[in-house]
Amino acid sequence: MNLKLFIKYLIITTIVSIAVVFALGVVLPTNSFLDLSIFALAFFISLSFVVFKLGEKAVKSSNKYSYINLIISNMMVKMFFSFIIVLVYAKLTSPENKYFVVPFMFIYLIFTAFETYFMTIQGKAKITNDKNG
Repeated sequence: MNLKLFIKYLIITTIVSIAVVFALGVVLPTNSFLDLSIFALAFFISLSFVVFKLGEKAVKSSNKYSYINLIISNMMVKMFFSFIIVLVYAKLTSPENKYFVVPFMFIYLIFTAFETYFMTIQGKAKITNDKNG
């Protein structure tokens, strides 16, 4: 996957995430937690971009385990920082209900699906490079 296509899909993923957050605001009392949703979007957009760039390097690496190491590291970093973000938000803002985590979890899931998609495409390039190299 090239950078232009990645950015196109990243924009689509972001728009879908924003739409889901606003739809949740209609169904659940989550509109007062838009600050967490904005922060989550910024975090996951940034993380996706970093992982994409690291994936490009891992695909070209002579270490045949570099890409799987990236996948595992990304999963651990994403889970750890997601936990920290939610914990810090809860401590700082003392939300009036537990619904604050619902938009965050939807954003997390949407971006996880997006990362799985683009990393699968990158991983196929790694397999091709390993067979040819």
